[in-house]
Amino acid sequence: MKGLTRKVAHILVAACFMATLLPIGVAFGKDSFMDDYPLIYGAQDGRLESLDKLSTSHTKYDSREEEENVRGKKSVSREQPTQLTLSKTQLHFSKRGKSNVIAYIHYKDKSKEDVTKKVEWTSSNTSIVDVKDGKIEVFDEGRAIITASYLDFQVNLHVSVNFSDEVLWEFMYDKGLNEEAFSGSPTSDGGFIVLGISRGWKSDELFALKVKKNGAFEWEKKIAMKGKESPRTIRLTSDGGYVMLSNSEGRKGRTIILRKLNVNGSVRWSKEFPLTGKYWGGYVEQTKDDGFILATGEAIIKLDKSGREKWKTKIKNGADLVRQTSDEGYYVLGNYVTKVNQSGKTLWTKDVGQILTFMDITNDGGIVTYAEDGVVKVDEKGKIKWRRTIEGPPYDKNQRIAGVIQASDGGYIVATNAFIFKDNTQVTILYKLDEKGKVIWEKHFGFDNGEWVNEVRETKEGEYVLVGKARSDLNGEDVYLLKVKPDKGQKIVKTVQFSGKNGLLKIGETFQIKATATYTDGKKRRCEYENEY
Repeated sequence: MKGLTRKVAHILVAACFMATLLPIGVAFGKDSFMDDYPLIYGAQDGRLESLDKLSTSHTKYDSREEEENVRGKKSVSREQPTQLTLSKTQLHFSKRGKSNVIAYIHYKDKSKEDVTKKVEWTSSNTSIVDVKDGKIEVFDEGRAIITASYLDFQVNLHVSVNFSDEVLWEFMYDKGLNEEAFSGSPTSDGGFIVLGISRGWKSDELFALKVKKNGAFEWEKKIAMKGKESPRTIRLTSDGGYVMLSNSEGRKGRTIILRKLNVNGSVRWSKEFPLTGKYWGGYVEQTKDDGFILATGEAIIKLDKSGREKWKTKIKNGADLVRQTSDEGYYVLGNYVTKVNQSGKTLWTKDVGQILTFMDITNDGGIVTYAEDGVVKVDEKGKIKWRRTIEGPPYDKNQRIAGVIQASDGGYIVATNAFIFKDNTQVTILYKLDEKGKVIWEKHFGFDNGEWVNEVRETKEGEYVLVGKARSDLNGEDVYLLKVKPDKGQKIVKTVQFSGKNGLLKIGETFQIKATATYTDGKKRRCEYENEY
């Protein structure tokens, strides 16, 4: 009897000891009892979270509920958090100001809770922007990343501040590795589609990214890669979808992969073509018959709208780029410029310079391209009309071309990546040229954060979008888009007429000169200047 009493006493002592430890396990996150009470102790994927962090709108923590659950009298229903999101993913400021961001925790039952005041907020650069309880305040130009942390979840908000009135918005996209946008195209809804790549330690990831007209993220679609791919081109198609092209090195050797995407970025079909010789082709666009033309390094291939080959023409001097002309023929850019007709027959080949890159069809039926020694304007017969060297500031000796296009007003836009020796900074420079290639303005963009532009495109509103990469404060390089305002009515001046006082002037006399400028769009504008002599 005494032995039995002693055993009962030991059991009661052990029970009391366990009851003493139970709240310690809750308070300090001990996992001694996690297997027995996973809901009470907040076990998520094998991790333990303190109960004060796991409070939800569904189940408010109550110690009596916990006690009853431990005794097996009641079961607590607590939905598991699945995702933390923010009401905004990008913010661009053109002046000092404030903005609010809301943080939501999402649950398995598809409900969500506002946890803005429960989130831990941090800024990567408090001299530019700071944040408290979702309230963001701007102090200076530059970039910063706002981070929201809650439970085991973390989400970032990219903030850019540019006091220049030239910039409409800046967009950066981070997948946690090193991302870069290689090509882009304005979309029919006023947004922008991007073809990019995310480079990881073990593998890369190809993706298409859609941005809204105001620079907000819309969607991103991962594209299954075939071998080691390098993105080259993406363009809008007449059905509202997209066509994209990439180079690949895989089991089939060097190939070009063509994919047709629908309006949501999903792949409808793909085709693969051999990439032979020393050239790396990489351009595709839709033709007037809804088919496609692509450059494959040594040849151009005409396809129907389903991607079936109609004809193929080998280009002796290489085929890196191809563009359809108004007469439904094609210009091909390699070492030389080649003109072929709509059946692929070569009409002429012209040597217009060394290391030709980039090409745009011009209003007069010719092309504008970039050679090693500058921008070259070529007419429809292959004759060089003018050649202009793009010289940066006198202290700049290192520029690399990023693109050249004809602007909607008849002039030309040239984008370069420039390293400014004087300031030891890297910037992007946009040059505006008139119809004869004369530089009429240049504008600098960037914060010396590794901005690198691969392409420049013009929207139907006359805005310019720069496509490339830039460094972030957290994870190396990110996708970088910059949308620049169009010229504010600053059409290219064609002629200027002056009127004013004629004859001799007296010392100290004030006079007025009236100048009337005629622009390439036919409009006239009068400007008045007052000078003293």
